[in-house]
Amino acid sequence: MSLHGLWGPLQAALARQPLILAWPRLGAAASVVEQLEQLGATVRGVAAVRRGRGALPATLPTWVAEEQGEAGPAGDDFIREFQRYELLMGSASAGLRAFIDALDPEGEAQVLCPHATDLRTVAGRPLWGGVDPQARRALEDKTTIDALWDQLGLPRAPRLVVPLPQAAAAAAQLDQGAGTVWAGDNTTTIEGGALTTRHVHDATSAAAAHAALHGRCAQVRVMPHLAGVPCAIQAVVLTDGVAVMRPMEMIVLREPPTGRFVLCGMATTWDASWELRASMRALARAVGAHLRATYGWVGGFSIDGIATPDGAFLPTELNARFSAGLSLLETVCPGPPLHLVDRALRAGAPLRLRAEELERALLPAIDHRRVVNAHLHHIAPPPSPAPPPLPLLPDADGVWRAAPQARAAPAALRWTDTGTHGVLTLDPDPALLRRGPPLAPRFADALRAARAAWGIDLPALAPAVGLGG
Repeated sequence: MSLHGLWGPLQAALARQPLILAWPRLGAAASVVEQLEQLGATVRGVAAVRRGRGALPATLPTWVAEEQGEAGPAGDDFIREFQRYELLMGSASAGLRAFIDALDPEGEAQVLCPHATDLRTVAGRPLWGGVDPQARRALEDKTTIDALWDQLGLPRAPRLVVPLPQAAAAAAQLDQGAGTVWAGDNTTTIEGGALTTRHVHDATSAAAAHAALHGRCAQVRVMPHLAGVPCAIQAVVLTDGVAVMRPMEMIVLREPPTGRFVLCGMATTWDASWELRASMRALARAVGAHLRATYGWVGGFSIDGIATPDGAFLPTELNARFSAGLSLLETVCPGPPLHLVDRALRAGAPLRLRAEELERALLPAIDHRRVVNAHLHHIAPPPSPAPPPLPLLPDADGVWRAAPQARAAPAALRWTDTGTHGVLTLDPDPALLRRGPPLAPRFADALRAARAAWGIDLPALAPAVGLGG
């Protein structure tokens, strides 16, 4: 079967299951609603915490907690906002329950939620294609995942897991000259975007790490800071095997004074060596087989880690869900939306898809057409009107610099308004953007160029690539 052959089985699965969406922001659900309706699904309505931007069909019933006085003030911390979303949807106020009961009086609908949620039900309706929260929490906890690497005989960095007050003592034992990295557990909620991961290299960064982790984490994993390229490998588990993708760069920047890491997206323009690529894919296949055998796992997952200068890959984290990397790969994949295929697999839909078929269809597409998602969220909104995109050209040393008059450039930086803040986004030209080296240093160049050209107050961010060796 080609992936285009999945349209029919996916349409059949969706036709049998009416859906209600429960989303953090109403506008962010618009693209999912459009995809579902193109597949013939019955979307009965959307409930959300906040409205956000984006247009839903005017005839689609909606309910927004913020407009009912139930959401509280919006915050800048997306993890805290996601916690609020889970609390509101999980507790299902009288207003939300009345809205869903009116949409689904017979109780036959299921609820579609973001992949990362811990929810099991919303107003008594089960999730369609959801992940078991207990399994996912166990697999995604950075303080315990090393036991899995050890069980499978996979290489990993040295580490100590200690209560936060003992982290400094653990760091003194493990520091190899470039400081240490502290990562908190997920006892309060799902963690993402490197919010609870810190580079600790002096007293100032240690104090900043304590302030960031206090109250969010019970335990902290302390590791030496590793030189190399932050990267990930994605895979999809099916009943007959594991379809494994290609390595992908994680565009990670750091704020040296505070030790804060900033995850700015992902890109497939980086090329791992063939030996590294093979070892990362073999590692992902072994982990996928373990997930299937141990948890009955079906669907996507990803493994984050560091590609070290000596050609090794040291895993640091498992994302037990359809990850951001899989979402990026979806933009170049043939066939129906991969995230809906993933949900249908988890829901037990008879798609008749084999792992070998999926891998054979996806790998050539994602190797051929490279994609970049590089962005920085900035608290201050852009001026109105926003400045035109800023072209970037490499100088003799390969550093990207602003080139406002350039007619052709490998990338440009764009500043857009979300309604609450600005976002700086890198727009690459696939025909001119160089493949091979990591993109994070060039994105840091682009932000420095924007700071100078537009006079904006951006934090001084440096690439995490190559730090310490």
